[in-house]
Amino acid sequence: MKYYLLFFSFLICLLVQAHPPAQNNSLNIQFNTNQVLEEKNSTMVLDSMVYQKEALEEKSVKSKTSLERERSESASFSKKQVVSKSFTQLKKSASSQPQSRSIESSMQEALDQKVMELQADSTAEFEYNLFYYMAGNYDVERAPFLQKAAELSPNNSDVLIQSMANSIIIGDTTDAKKYLMKLKAEEQISEEGLSYAADVLLSSADYNTLITYGFLDTYCVLYEQIVNKNSNQIPVISLDFLQSQHYRTALTKLGYAIPEQREVNVAFLESFCAANQDKNLALSLTIPSPYFVPLQSNLVPFGLIFEVQLAKDLPSLKTLQTQEDLWRTMNKKNITKFKSPLSNNLSSNYLPMLFYLESEYDLNIVKYAKVDTKSYIQEIGLKSGKSAIINKKH
Repeated sequence: MKYYLLFFSFLICLLVQAHPPAQNNSLNIQFNTNQVLEEKNSTMVLDSMVYQKEALEEKSVKSKTSLERERSESASFSKKQVVSKSFTQLKKSASSQPQSRSIESSMQEALDQKVMELQADSTAEFEYNLFYYMAGNYDVERAPFLQKAAELSPNNSDVLIQSMANSIIIGDTTDAKKYLMKLKAEEQISEEGLSYAADVLLSSADYNTLITYGFLDTYCVLYEQIVNKNSNQIPVISLDFLQSQHYRTALTKLGYAIPEQREVNVAFLESFCAANQDKNLALSLTIPSPYFVPLQSNLVPFGLIFEVQLAKDLPSLKTLQTQEDLWRTMNKKNITKFKSPLSNNLSSNYLPMLFYLESEYDLNIVKYAKVDTKSYIQEIGLKSGKSAIINKKH
């Protein structure tokens, strides 16, 4: 633990969080309010001017009616877009809170209000069904509404993300695999994320439970386990999914002690770790840093996880040798191969392990370090744009 305390103060600035990404493909519906059906030209031989006048008047009335209908539909489409955008922004804001996975009551009321507005719009059937499910925060009782949305737009990214979550929550890994593969095909699950997840699973191989946070870590780790058949089938608990009562009940049946508080926040994780000391927990480094603050004196970095050591009489499972062996085994592609903004950010999460090794080498005056920590730290600093923060450590 003493090694971790040496650099915990600036992990706040270094660790990348596992927030769900903004869904650019969400509600990818094109509303063409200017489309007018062309009328076929016809030649009519009229026997009287009176009939011709009546025909013209009738056509004029029909044209006005058609125009009014188009204007009404245009207004409806515009309102639907405004309400949908507002709901999406509220949901994104709620999901981006650094200290809580749960939605504040005022924000929940705002989400419910948007759903009610969509329910009253006959043109918003898809949006209403999808958003009603999403506003329930993984309430499995609302799954039929999600299924209806899937029927209307089966490849919508939000539909796929929510359907995968619902499948995991109810324990249906067959459907979960289907949705994970679709998300990969839609490029919602990236190669960078999967390479990172593979290293997370290597890091957690000797533990009994892996705690994840949001879309990035949870979905990529589950893809590795369910689709890629990763050898480490460690139970994964998502803090995000813990908003679901069904998920909590299922975990209780598996022997986990779940805190009674409804809000999934920093205090919830601290209570969960204290109540499940026998589960040999591993915390994904993609969990936001504020969650680690109450636990900082009980955390040991190992690869891309923190080992939780609440029992004072138990030594860490990891030695310098095991840390070095893990470093050689990990693919580290987000440091050495990928050049994307995502990989640049993810590379920061390898720093705790490198700082741990560096501290060990300095403490034990190791002459021949097996890991060139300084070179890797410098490379990550350049990739992530955090060299200035890293240099303060040195």
